Amino acid sequence: MSEIALPDDFYKDSSFIDYDLFVFGGLISAWIREMYTVEIWVMQDYRVHSSWTKTVNFSFHPAPRFNPIYFINCGDIVGTVGDGGLVKFNDKGHLLEYRSYDNCFFVRSQMVVYTESLLSFPGGH
Repeated sequence: MSEIALPDDFYKDSSFIDYDLFVFGGLISAWIREMYTVEIWVMQDYRVHSSWTKTVNFSFHPAPRFNPIYFINCGDIVGTVGDGGLVKFNDKGHLLEYRSYDNCFFVRSQMVVYTESLLSFPGGH
């Protein structure tokens, strides 16, 4: 097991709201949300700390508590919002689509992105 450090400039100050890891364009990525701003950092070369690159940086409004969960190949970003909805933004922060799900508040641990593969896990049968 090895550790991968987050980008050096990932934390600007202690006012960040939330952050997490996810897959962005097939690469290990990290996002951080500060108020109405989201930054997405991508590790271009696996396990090479200096390869972290800020790929997306946009402001959004009025989507409260936006948390990215999936990157679509065309460049759009899908995520949850605090009112129990799903949103889709382009990489400039323009809201493309919003779906409200009344009385349903998402928690990231409830979200899963599934990708089919012909590869198996080590030791799997």
